[in-house]
Amino acid sequence: MVQIQTKISGTRNDNLIRDVLGDISNEYIFDSNSVFRSVKNPICNSCGTQMVHNGFNTYSKKNLGSIRIGKYKCPNCQSNQEESKYIWTDLLSKIKAFFASFALMCRDQNVSYEGIAEISKFLIPHGKDYFAELYADYLSKIEIPLMEIKGEMPILHYDEQHPKRGRSQKYRLTLLDGETKRPILEKLADSKDNETIKNFISGVYDENICPFMVTDLDRRYNGIFQEIFGQNFIHQKCLFHENKLVIGEFPKNCTIY
Repeated sequence: MVQIQTKISGTRNDNLIRDVLGDISNEYIFDSNSVFRSVKNPICNSCGTQMVHNGFNTYSKKNLGSIRIGKYKCPNCQSNQEESKYIWTDLLSKIKAFFASFALMCRDQNVSYEGIAEISKFLIPHGKDYFAELYADYLSKIEIPLMEIKGEMPILHYDEQHPKRGRSQKYRLTLLDGETKRPILEKLADSKDNETIKNFISGVYDENICPFMVTDLDRRYNGIFQEIFGQNFIHQKCLFHENKLVIGEFPKNCTIY
């Protein structure tokens, strides 16, 4: 456990500091000037001389606080070195992980991002955009096990999404199980041309099954499926998209008279 020097020692300070630094190795010290540094001064990488204290650098985070990280100087060759900042980066990563779990729990209870931002004012204030990005990043790292295709005529939904950040356009290809809506295949691609889609869907090809494929109204799909499955498939266009076409045939201000 990290050592705390006597000048800042006291019941209140000790408890607070140990809550934050409690799992840090006893090779480090939180000194009387509130600087985090090694108990034993490091050896110079250039000449092998033991270095001496040379002040500190301060690192801070808005609404969170700051920390002083010790610096050293070699009395022989005058080279400089800074203590490892892992204590600060580790603390920030733990706080980020906490807020990611917090956002996930709130979203599971249908709390809006604006609502999450308001609640965070009782902890460490953050805006709604912070939680929206944190939530998306957290979900993108969760590995959901893909399902296996079951039955001789599985219902498979093929879908495409078009995520974009800045000028970088990507295409997320997804094949879902029709009953559970869970993913069977997923891929982030740079293109959604015929060859990309063909290579993606070929991952489920099995001569012993006759897939029931559900897609949007893109006219290319039937030809792509024929190249993969021959005539051993059934293609159904999504009823939602077909209904939109039907509705589009009516005038905007139509009546039943």
